[in-house]
Amino acid sequence: MKSLLLIAVLFTSSFLFAQEKQSYENPYPKFVPYITEQITTEQNLVNVDIKDLGKEQPARWLSVDPLADKYPGWSPYNYVLNNPLIFVDPDGRYVDFYKDTEGNVQWFKDNRQTITVENKTWENIGTEYLEFSGRELTYFWQTTVDGEMILNQTNFTAVSGVGDWTSQSFTFDYSTSSQMNSNTGPIPEGLYSINKNAVQKWEDVGFGNKLLGVVGRGSWPGGYDSWGSHRWWINPEIANTYGRGGFTIHGGTSWGSRGCIDMRYGATSLYNSMSTNNLPNNKVYLGVRY
Repeated sequence: MKSLLLIAVLFTSSFLFAQEKQSYENPYPKFVPYITEQITTEQNLVNVDIKDLGKEQPARWLSVDPLADKYPGWSPYNYVLNNPLIFVDPDGRYVDFYKDTEGNVQWFKDNRQTITVENKTWENIGTEYLEFSGRELTYFWQTTVDGEMILNQTNFTAVSGVGDWTSQSFTFDYSTSSQMNSNTGPIPEGLYSINKNAVQKWEDVGFGNKLLGVVGRGSWPGGYDSWGSHRWWINPEIANTYGRGGFTIHGGTSWGSRGCIDMRYGATSLYNSMSTNNLPNNKVYLGVRY
């Protein structure tokens, strides 16, 4: 009985000590890089250790995005929708799409037609933007609610080039040498555009062209299986196409296409998204980055 009582006393003491210690020591300290000395602050009676981790450590956010409530599908600690290669956001607030003369597209907090940042001129390219990575085609569009600009996006599975069927799956080569191959290669990297309102629909194709498509001829060679329900012609803006052309965004019943961006059945969804948004600009820029 005495042994049990002793164990109970020791257990209770350890628990109380742990509780007291937890009240004053944060087991998950917040870190800030590039600080030259250790700082201790008090927040709600809990010590928060802020330590120097050195320049080799990544920075961590200490506050949420001031417009986090406008993007409920994203973490309040994300930066430019986890896409820093395309977008920049100086103060965590909304910005517009801009391109430079080299074909780079970034996001800046501005809505003027042109701006100059660090001696570089950027041109506003509107409220919609497409980005193709070799695995996905991402459609970005902006809306305004209560005077504030909100960025939305939808991702669609998409590929480019003639894939290689191995081990029950397709693989696609996006190397530079493959981009130069007009027979099997993907669309080369660069900046392009489409006229979203010049979309061509399979349902509008005449009977004669549909018949020719079955035998690989006409304006829709291969028919619905090759092109799907919708297609948009792609125009080079700032891109080295290696002498290639005739690129489109289209659907189809199987993956892979010479130089085109193949969305398979996702082409219908992209059309529906752009039609539903009904934004005023006809020209939508398309960035291709592998």
